[in-house]
Amino acid sequence: MDAPQRLQELAYRIPYHYLPVAEGGRFSQHEYWSWGYRYLGRLEVALSLLGQHPFASLLDIGCGDGRFLREVRRRFARPRLLGIDVSENAVRWARALNPGLEFQTLDLLERRLDEQFDAVTLLEVVEHVSPERLPDVLRAAAVHLRPGGRLVLTTPHTNMRLDPRHFQHFDRARLCALLEPDFDRISCTPFDYVDWPTRALLQMLGGSGRFFLVTHAGLNAWFFRRYMKRRLYGSGESGCQRLAVAARKRAAPPDAGGGPAAGTD
Repeated sequence: MDAPQRLQELAYRIPYHYLPVAEGGRFSQHEYWSWGYRYLGRLEVALSLLGQHPFASLLDIGCGDGRFLREVRRRFARPRLLGIDVSENAVRWARALNPGLEFQTLDLLERRLDEQFDAVTLLEVVEHVSPERLPDVLRAAAVHLRPGGRLVLTTPHTNMRLDPRHFQHFDRARLCALLEPDFDRISCTPFDYVDWPTRALLQMLGGSGRFFLVTHAGLNAWFFRRYMKRRLYGSGESGCQRLAVAARKRAAPPDAGGGPAAGTD
C-alpha cells in the first residue's frame, strides 16, 4: 500500500462522509460530544483495573460500538476478545469500525455462550438494566468467568442526576450488595470528579457546542490533560460522578455444578 492509500485508509477510521447534513433547512458538518473527555477517562480507569491481573481472554458485555475492545487490543498482548450487545445496530457499527475483532448480538439471559473467560467487563451497562433483571445479568457475567476470573464494571454514581435512559444509579454499598452473591475481593474506585472550574473551562471551549466550538488542538489537549491529572481520581464518594468496581468470581461450593465449559480450564 503506497502513501496516498495509507492516508485514505486512516481517513476511514470513522465514516466521515456522513458528517455533513443538509436536511429540513438545517446544515451541519460536525458532530460533537461535550463529555468525550470523561468517556476517555472512563476507558483509562477500566484499562488500568484490567491491567492489574494478567488475562488471556475477555468478554465485554454491552460492548456498544466496540471502542473499548479496540483500546484493549491496542494496550494488551492480543488476548482473545469478544464483544456482545443486545443492540443489532451497535454490533453492526462495532464490526464495521473494528475489522478483526469479534462481536455478536446476544442477550445472555436468553442464551449463554459455550466458553468462559479470564475477564468480563460491564462498562456503563448495569444502569440500563431493570432492577428485577440486574441480579440475573450479574450472575450471567459470573457464569462466563473462569474460576478466579475478574469482573470490571463502571457505572454512574447516585451523585449524578438520573438519566432518562437509566433505571437507577449506584453507590458503593448498593453495588457491593448486588455483587456479593457471586463475587469476592470487591474493590470500588470512585472517579470522575467534575468541579466548577472544569465546567467553566468546558463552557469556554464551547460547552454543548450549540453556539460555538474552540477547536484549537493545544487548548483542548491542555484541558484533557488537566482533567486526567486533577479530576479523574479523587478521594471518597463525595463529589464523584462514577464508580469502577473490580471483583473476583467466587469459588463454587464443592458440590455445585459448573457454568459453560466447566472443568475445561
